[in-house]
Amino acid sequence: MRAILGIGALVALALVTGAAGAAGGTDVLDLLQPGTRPRVGLGGDPFLSPFDDGYGFWGDVHFTTAGSNRLDARYSAPFLLDAGRGGARVERSELAWTAAGGWSNAGRAIHLAARVVGVDWTSSWAGSPGPVHLGGRGAQLILGTRLTDPLPGLTVQGYAPVVNAQGGRTADGGLGLRYRRGSHFAVQGAWSRTSAAEQLGSALYDEPVAASLNLRANRYAMDGRWRPWGRFEAEYSTSWNFYGVIEPRDTTLVYNLSPGGRTATQQAGLVWGGAGRSRVLVRWSQTLVNLDGMMSWGGVRFAQLPYLSGNLSSWLTGFEHGDAARGRWLVEAEVVNLSAHGRGEVESWPFTSVLTNLLGVRMIGRANAEARWTRLHAALQRPVRSGLRLEGGLTWYDARPRATLVTWRPAFLVFGQEDLQEHALEVHRVQAGAVSLGMLAQFGGLIGQIQLRQFVMAKMFRTGGVSPASPAPAGETVTTGHSRHWPGGTQVEFALTRSF
Repeated sequence: MRAILGIGALVALALVTGAAGAAGGTDVLDLLQPGTRPRVGLGGDPFLSPFDDGYGFWGDVHFTTAGSNRLDARYSAPFLLDAGRGGARVERSELAWTAAGGWSNAGRAIHLAARVVGVDWTSSWAGSPGPVHLGGRGAQLILGTRLTDPLPGLTVQGYAPVVNAQGGRTADGGLGLRYRRGSHFAVQGAWSRTSAAEQLGSALYDEPVAASLNLRANRYAMDGRWRPWGRFEAEYSTSWNFYGVIEPRDTTLVYNLSPGGRTATQQAGLVWGGAGRSRVLVRWSQTLVNLDGMMSWGGVRFAQLPYLSGNLSSWLTGFEHGDAARGRWLVEAEVVNLSAHGRGEVESWPFTSVLTNLLGVRMIGRANAEARWTRLHAALQRPVRSGLRLEGGLTWYDARPRATLVTWRPAFLVFGQEDLQEHALEVHRVQAGAVSLGMLAQFGGLIGQIQLRQFVMAKMFRTGGVSPASPAPAGETVTTGHSRHWPGGTQVEFALTRSF
């Protein structure tokens, strides 16, 4: 039965990690702070605006009117746990080179860019009943353009791949429109599509399994900002991701994965600028997840995930003072709630003997999970001298998770229950801390930037016996995250730009 559970875990791993990566390039570590905006060197920046081209669709290609060459390198390793003890690894690296330029005339500008990008992505589990691996590499040449003010206040941006090296994650194209009316009102929308053809592989009790992730994601996003008076600002963002297959099920004797579902995200916030250079922010965020999928052999289904649903919501409040040019600091606090549940069904016939197949062994599982965590974050940006700026941040997480898994086999066909088992998560509290550092240096026409975020400690409280070496209350065992191996929790970004 453990082999059957391993098959179900394989399908769930493929769907969750694949969907998270395809949802606008979301990093796994960013899911811990859904209310803020991505900024590795600070540990997050809630005041970063989608209209400032700092992230997302409008920030992926760095358009400039003057000619420039830009090299970007990114590496993320949320988990690098010891595989010899049944650990997990999630790694992603990206290398990109962008050549951009353009010209302007009478207030109108045309920007052009060519971007070569390569992505290497892997997610794996090593342990009983067998290893599971999901990963691949993709490389492509993308051409993009941005038209500024073809009509007053309007910006149009689009990109499309012209050369693809399949086998990994690739961008299939995108189109966006932005409209500004002075400084009081702005709205923008974008569509983009991503294909994830990474290879899913496993060896459950020496039975090899290999299939393409076969995931295609269409993303639609919209942002709005309104400044009715003074320094008061209202914001709203929403996005939808629709998941489907790249290729239909194959009836030849191969494994096929057929993912599906959708996610929806909303953010609404109010920003008030006080005296001087200070601002206060309150923001609500919510992400709803509904995924499904199945796995087949020779076109016949043997594993199914009828539903995997989740609700991730948060309230965030933040305060900043100053600006990046003269020095800036910020603090924020966020409370996050997560609830998720799913159901899976797996048949054993592709992996077991003929006699076992005739008995029609089938396993059904139902999982429920919930968690609530608090995040506290402080960050500082400070110019050291002309052409050199340093930044850094500290983040603290305190989470209280709960999860249960119930599995059983039908006694006869689809009736009754046998081999009923219930499992509960032993960890009931997790505390973790992260440090972020960044530097931006400019030498003439050359600009270099490096950003790093690293989790430096983690502590888990397990339900069970008392650890005599720790001051934990009765019924608790404290486990720290120290290890002889690099545990992960790492993000690194590097950019080098040369203008000419």
